[in-house]
Amino acid sequence: MMLRQLTHIIGDKLPVLMPPGKEKWGAAMRNALDSIANPANALKFAMGCIWACFNERMKEMEFKLKMGRYAIIAALLALAVVAAASLSNVFAAHAPSGLVFAGLGVAFVATAFWTFLRGAEALVQAASSMLILNLMAFATLSSTSVGNDVWVNLELYRALAMEGIAIWGSLLLGGIALWWLPNSKYAHQS
Repeated sequence: MMLRQLTHIIGDKLPVLMPPGKEKWGAAMRNALDSIANPANALKFAMGCIWACFNERMKEMEFKLKMGRYAIIAALLALAVVAAASLSNVFAAHAPSGLVFAGLGVAFVATAFWTFLRGAEALVQAASSMLILNLMAFATLSSTSVGNDVWVNLELYRALAMEGIAIWGSLLLGGIALWWLPNSKYAHQS
């Protein structure tokens, strides 16, 4: 009895899960569920129907772009949370490095906010600027012979610059993809 109820709950959502213009297909799948006598088989069919609905949704380029954009924003906010969580420990151990972590958190939050407001173009602008800044910092820190002192922790700063190159480079590639895809030949395929 419980399997059948779960199947009906899923079946009622199928027309809503289908993209606009394909709601009738979702309704037909829902109606087909009633013709399957075995509750376990009906549930398996319902799960397959959900998969079909999501595949149809994923074919819509706008949905993919929005999900990609929100995934990047979520990643930026997650990075900001990591930087903020590390901030008190790093600040207690080495105050100047704590300031660097605070700056990283601000950069991630600002980029997430700017990307939310302005989209892919803003992400490309912010990521390319931060990538250049990290490349310059790494080159400068790698060429200096200044030792560690109260204000400078070269090993940590080099590691952060290298990490920044990887993070901002990845975000730049994601931003370019989000910027390029709507105008590509793939945006107009059905």
